[in-house]
Amino acid sequence: MKRKLSILLLAAAVALLGTPGLAGAQSVIAHRGASGYLPEHTLAGFAFAYAQGADFLLLDLMMSSDGFLIALHDRTLEATTDVAAVFPGRHRSDDRYYAADFSLPELKLLTVHERSRAGAAVYPGRFPPDYGLFSIPTVEEVILLVQGLNGSTGRDVGLYLDLQWTQWHRDQGLYMEEALFELLRLYGYKGPQANLYIQSAESSSLGFIRYTMNAEFPLIQRISEAEEHDFYATPEGLGEIAEYADGIAPSKYRIEAGSDHFSEGMLLVQEAQALGLVVFPYTLRADRLSPYASSFDDELRRFFFQYGADGVITDFPDHAVLLLQRTGAR
Repeated sequence: MKRKLSILLLAAAVALLGTPGLAGAQSVIAHRGASGYLPEHTLAGFAFAYAQGADFLLLDLMMSSDGFLIALHDRTLEATTDVAAVFPGRHRSDDRYYAADFSLPELKLLTVHERSRAGAAVYPGRFPPDYGLFSIPTVEEVILLVQGLNGSTGRDVGLYLDLQWTQWHRDQGLYMEEALFELLRLYGYKGPQANLYIQSAESSSLGFIRYTMNAEFPLIQRISEAEEHDFYATPEGLGEIAEYADGIAPSKYRIEAGSDHFSEGMLLVQEAQALGLVVFPYTLRADRLSPYASSFDDELRRFFFQYGADGVITDFPDHAVLLLQRTGAR
């Protein structure tokens, strides 16, 4: 516990000394924290991204069995925690350990490590996976971290909240949207000027938030590479999105490769912006370049200045901030 606390305090101290990012037309959105440097969805990673000048901290939302929102991307725990060692036998019939089957006190017993697959790190050059310094944060803890640092630094870094598997959670008797809005109300977030985005890959969830919950928060439709999202990346699909959302977050490959509907990927950006939608492509990584980029700097330049994105979602927010500063964009 002391080691986990000390690494958090170290990252927070760095954040206090970080160079504040100036508000600009193009946003840098830290993907699950500064996940290129520290394990995703950890308080230390979020603090480090804050220090690097990110404008928004993106966290994926899942839910514990006792109804707490946690920062976690997968429905299951084995890729980023030591759940199999701590709770052997608590897997389902598919041998997967689902976060929704564990209470928050149980989840807090787990150690978060760098994402791995079959025992090997997915990104070998990142933080060593066996150091055991981190734990799963609640969404409330991330809110407290951001609000605390905003108070002590004078910055106004926002939240970018990605609701994951909302219908699946409802099938488990867990209601994510309602829990999130109660948490946002508790901490003073309200209206379109709350400096946060709510994102989902499920249009039904965004429609529920907009029309049933009557929320005025900016909403983002995530457009993955999956075939079921192909319609969203058409002129007709974008027109439908514009009725319930304020922006799109398309996979970067949809923009660079184009589609049957847009001869050049950048036209997807232009078509969306013409409808009043902001465009935040994901996920730009220095250690996983697109086939079109000669370097990470080149990839960032393409998305900011050639394709004209309103911001980028990246594991390496410091690179994006420095590029915008060097080019005079902020």
